[in-house]
Amino acid sequence: MSIYRESGQLYLPVFVVFSFIAVTACSDPNQAAFENTVMEETDLGSSTNLYDMGVTDIDNDGYLDLFTTNHNFTETILINNKGRGFSANAVYDLGLQQNKNFPGLEPGAEPDKTQSGLFVFYLDDALVLENHQVNSRNEASGSIHIPWSVDIERVGQAVADVNSPQENKNADDTLINFRLQPGGILRILTKPKPTLGLPVVVSLGNDFPLDAVFVGRNLVTPGFHDFNLSLRDRHGMAWLDFNLDGFIDVFISRGGLHGRMNRAWPGAEDELLVSDGASFQDRVVSAGIKKDSCPGRQVAWVDYDSDGMADLYLVCGRGKGAGHVTSNQLYHQESPGRFVNVAESAGLDMIEIGAFVWLDADNDHDQDMIWSSKNGFWLYQNEGGRFTANRIGGKYKGKRAAGFSVADYDNDGYLDVFAVSKKENYLLRNRNGLFSIVDPSQLGLPSNSLTGGWVDFNNDGLVDFHSIPSGLYIQNANRTFDLVRSPGVMDKKLSDARVSWVDVDNDGRVDQLLATRYESKHNGSVDESGEEAGPGSKVWRIKLLKNRTSAGHWFQVNFRAKEDAKCPVGARVEIVVDGKKRIAQVGEAEGSRYSQGHYRVYFGLGKDQSIDRLNVRWSDGSVLDIHDLKADQILQL
Repeated sequence: MSIYRESGQLYLPVFVVFSFIAVTACSDPNQAAFENTVMEETDLGSSTNLYDMGVTDIDNDGYLDLFTTNHNFTETILINNKGRGFSANAVYDLGLQQNKNFPGLEPGAEPDKTQSGLFVFYLDDALVLENHQVNSRNEASGSIHIPWSVDIERVGQAVADVNSPQENKNADDTLINFRLQPGGILRILTKPKPTLGLPVVVSLGNDFPLDAVFVGRNLVTPGFHDFNLSLRDRHGMAWLDFNLDGFIDVFISRGGLHGRMNRAWPGAEDELLVSDGASFQDRVVSAGIKKDSCPGRQVAWVDYDSDGMADLYLVCGRGKGAGHVTSNQLYHQESPGRFVNVAESAGLDMIEIGAFVWLDADNDHDQDMIWSSKNGFWLYQNEGGRFTANRIGGKYKGKRAAGFSVADYDNDGYLDVFAVSKKENYLLRNRNGLFSIVDPSQLGLPSNSLTGGWVDFNNDGLVDFHSIPSGLYIQNANRTFDLVRSPGVMDKKLSDARVSWVDVDNDGRVDQLLATRYESKHNGSVDESGEEAGPGSKVWRIKLLKNRTSAGHWFQVNFRAKEDAKCPVGARVEIVVDGKKRIAQVGEAEGSRYSQGHYRVYFGLGKDQSIDRLNVRWSDGSVLDIHDLKADQILQL
């Protein structure tokens, strides 16, 4: 079955809201237009234990789809039906479930138990085995192997003998021998920190019929009496047609078991899921990408050596009490499909926890990197594939960035960077390739954010800034910003958020994909009405706010997966409009925090209806030059 589809349930608009209301005096004529800004809101459902959200073109139809990462819970993948709505969650249709053999194994609602049998499933952080017998009296027995310490709750006639790990062993190794009479239930929780990303193996007695065993919410029957219940603890997804065969692939980083992976699961690996247009196959081992206990978080493709082949960079640092330490990894694609870690020789093998963004900082046509850690902001300047670290000057208040947004907001020909965090925001202003830290409040921008990014909301050619929870900051002609507040996100119960600005329906106006998590006084998730989802809930809500506001002319360049295409990451796009040059870099529209996949470039043109010249320069030095293009179109490359 093809992995690409347009069928399925669609999420359709339910009402129109006026999302932005001006709250400051109209010091600039452009601001008055925002008083009538119209956003059409669509609820896209919930996503449990969300870690990141982003967009990419999974089915390669020229419309951007939505994806999430969710630790051990079910990811959300919503296929964009050509701007007419999103499909129901397609993660199982694409074969991207956490466990290949058991779709529906991820934690969620309890399975439907209308028939007799042994039900094996995850509920929140616990593994549950329940011998539910309606008309029969079969005893279920066997063993469970978990390389971790556990707590066990026994309900009814449930017997579990635990062979606990020894403190001086190199690896924890718990073996549970169990017997469940009808009605007997075991609930197994790992300790001291609950984790589901372990190699859990269940071995049932050979006398128990397999057709009476039901695994996960989808009630999948195992093929053997021994079966693996491992989940992935997924963190970052980096989507790219890295092998240039016309089908988008994805690298998925996974967690490091609280710094104990080298003890509990030394053979664990990340995922390199390669598509052939019909299915995804994991090629991470044959590609030479080794986990080495890296607690992978942020991940991104980059052509750091300008050879036209995509390389891969992963953050491995952990915070306080990290346990096993692994330095960041830079996997160089030395030949098609084969990678080797060169982080140490390249000078990018940092060990502290941090965040990064790739960009051509000095316009010398190679990719540099900005790195944020507790020690400040650093520009790692690319010098022929080796990097020299230079600390970025200015007032640093000790709060590392949670994420970055890149744009040439002041149109001086150099890319600037905005660093966001809950405690402190920073503007890294670029002057001729030299960065300095600027207090954002000096320009009227927010001092802290749950998330934030550059966006030309009204296509007037001036890059604006959007922040959660404060709202939209529109740019004035003098390079200062005025706040336009957004109702519904100023709630003190808002705990976290993710935002991607993307032209969902290809009409030229950027729309907002918004994921939010609210907290009650009991640390539970609540919706905007205040209805509580339960103490400790991990529920996020995802919404589409479609931009229906009158806006200026526009031009977009979309880099799609095509056979024998060029690697798009880091490509530089220049346009000349009315004699004035504008620049952008492929990837600067990225809204995800730990992931990657947004390979479209957006230009607002205001009143201009044509482009004098377009120049695209790929990472390998190849150049495309086109003159006299009409506005209001998407150029597909």
